[in-house]
Amino acid sequence: MILRKLTISGFRGFASETEFAFGGTNILGGPNGFGKTSVFDAIQWCLFGNVTRLSGSRDFTRAGDVYRNLFCEGPPSVTAEFEVPSGEIISRRRVWCSVHL
Repeated sequence: MILRKLTISGFRGFASETEFAFGGTNILGGPNGFGKTSVFDAIQWCLFGNVTRLSGSRDFTRAGDVYRNLFCEGPPSVTAEFEVPSGEIISRRRVWCSVHL
């Protein structure tokens, strides 16, 4: 299974809709606070409904909804498109998240 496209909106540091296209080899680079880790958080949240790295933190437990971007009116949304060896794309839906496997 290969991640081909990721669309993030209203999730963590991404208020407006942001789309990432992935190829064979990908590098995420940028300064601190640029959103590199949030991309991985979005993939994990989209596939499993939570972000393990955030769920056990005492600070985030008190913060409430740690996934939603406070500067965005709508709910957080992450769409991931994967390519499987047969080339098929299969759709599966989660809360505020559409996953294409």
